[in-house]
Amino acid sequence: MIISTFGEFICLPVNMILFDIIGRRKTGAIDLAGCATFFILLQINMPQHFLTAVMLLVRGFSAANFNFVYIYTAEVYPTTIRTLGIGTASAWARVGAMLTPFVAQVLLDTSLSSAVWVYGSLGLLAAVCSWTLPIETKSRALPVSTIPGENIICECVTCIWGHDYREKILSYFTSTNTILHSRQNMCHL
Repeated sequence: MIISTFGEFICLPVNMILFDIIGRRKTGAIDLAGCATFFILLQINMPQHFLTAVMLLVRGFSAANFNFVYIYTAEVYPTTIRTLGIGTASAWARVGAMLTPFVAQVLLDTSLSSAVWVYGSLGLLAAVCSWTLPIETKSRALPVSTIPGENIICECVTCIWGHDYREKILSYFTSTNTILHSRQNMCHL
């Protein structure tokens, strides 16, 4: 059991590399599908060292899932509602953590394979949902606000010209009436 705990340490650097190479959505789908697949493999009769390796992979992919959820929700929501998104994701994760022992206890009394297949199929369903998420946050600037157009100006002002040119850029866009329509103090810096 202690050896399988090392899977949680392995998943973090692997996730960091995969996030930058293939993106957040696909990494989340791989994490969820890996967790589900190795969870389903737990029902196969195997030697102890293989069982330990499968448990290591289940725990690693499970920890990678939590890592994915926190990173993805932090990057997909604008600053004004980011804490609400992370809090909601965390709350639902805790609800699942509270329900799991009850569901597992009832299912394990019935049969081991039914419990394993319920968790495995839910993991595969979550992997499909992750793959089809509408927003990929790889190489994308963090959104600042929920107001359309505001994120573009804030990125230009803070990343390219810096804070000194903020008023000049904002006055240009408000005078030309292109995006802002005379909205002042739009960057919450």
